[in-house]
Amino acid sequence: MKALGRTFNVVAVAGGVAISLRGASGVSFVGKEDTHATVYTFTQTLAGAGAAPLLLDPDYYASDGDGAVWTHVAAAGTPAATLTKGAGAGEDCIVFYVGANELTEGYDGVVCTPDGGTLVAIIHDLVVQRDPVNLEAAAD
Repeated sequence: MKALGRTFNVVAVAGGVAISLRGASGVSFVGKEDTHATVYTFTQTLAGAGAAPLLLDPDYYASDGDGAVWTHVAAAGTPAATLTKGAGAGEDCIVFYVGANELTEGYDGVVCTPDGGTLVAIIHDLVVQRDPVNLEAAAD
């Protein structure tokens, strides 16, 4: 676990949790929902509070979640506060990235809330490197 706290942090149950991007370049969300379409709703926060819609147009990668090849799904072309994962074969699992530079000035965190399934957050490129026991906690 030498990289944990030095280059990344993980929030294992990230659905509806404020993920601070202070001191990080961004966050990758990994969502898993078998056989159903899933809607992910984005908000931006200031210190875990003061939420406002976060309009994004992310592309994402989809897979069956069982080690298959990841398929690139292009951005829709219109920013929105939601992203919908399809229900078709090969879209049980998706990965998408939200950069700290995509937040409105003054905001420092992102909340991604799925309407089903599980969601994991991987926070990237930590500016301050620290031991895993000293990592910043996510806010509920």
